[in-house]
Amino acid sequence: MPTERFLKLNPSKKFLIEHALIKEMMKHPYEHINLSNVIRESNISRGSFYQYFINKNDFYFYILNQLGQIKSSYMDIVFLQDESISFTQKLKHILEASITFSKAHSKYVSIGLQLYSSTHKEMKDYTSKTKYEMYALLKTWIDQDKRYQTMKDKDDVIHYIADTMIYLTQYTLKFNDINQLENHLSIFIKLLEGGLQHV
Repeated sequence: MPTERFLKLNPSKKFLIEHALIKEMMKHPYEHINLSNVIRESNISRGSFYQYFINKNDFYFYILNQLGQIKSSYMDIVFLQDESISFTQKLKHILEASITFSKAHSKYVSIGLQLYSSTHKEMKDYTSKTKYEMYALLKTWIDQDKRYQTMKDKDDVIHYIADTMIYLTQYTLKFNDINQLENHLSIFIKLLEGGLQHV
C-alpha cells in the first residue's frame, strides 16, 4: 500500500502518478513492469517515487485494490446477500455487473488480462486465491438455493461454472470484444437457467 505522503498528495499530482502506474500495468504483466517508465511518465524523481511506494508490490496491489473497489460498486450487495434470491439470478447479476464495468473501464480490463498472464509466483498465488474465493462464494449461493439441495457432484459443478466464466472472460477480452463476451455470457446464463437443476 502507498505511504501517507502519497495519500496526502494534491489530487492532480496523485492522478498523474496513478495514470502512469495504470498505463504501465496495462501494457505488461507484473514481472515486466519497468519502474523507469512510471517515473518518466509521472515526471517525478526515483527518490520521490520511493517516498510514495516502498516497492513494486506496493503500487501494484494499490491499483488492484482500486480496481476491486470500483468493480464492487457495480454490484448490489444487498441483492447478493438475500438468501431468497436464486443462484442463477445472483450469477446473472454479477456477470451483468462485470460487463457494465468492463465497458466503462477498459483500462482495468487490460490490467486484469496482464495479471492473469503473469508467470510471477506472487501473482499466480493471488489469482489462485481469487479463484478460490469465487468458488467459495458460488458454493454458498448454490447451497442457499433449495432447488439444488439434492444436486449430485455440486462441487464439480461449481468449479465448472467458475472456470467457464473465467475462461470466457479471458479469451474474449484478449481480442478486445466486450460485445462478444456479453453474448457468450448471456448464452451461458440461459443454459444454467434451463438445465442446471437437472444436472
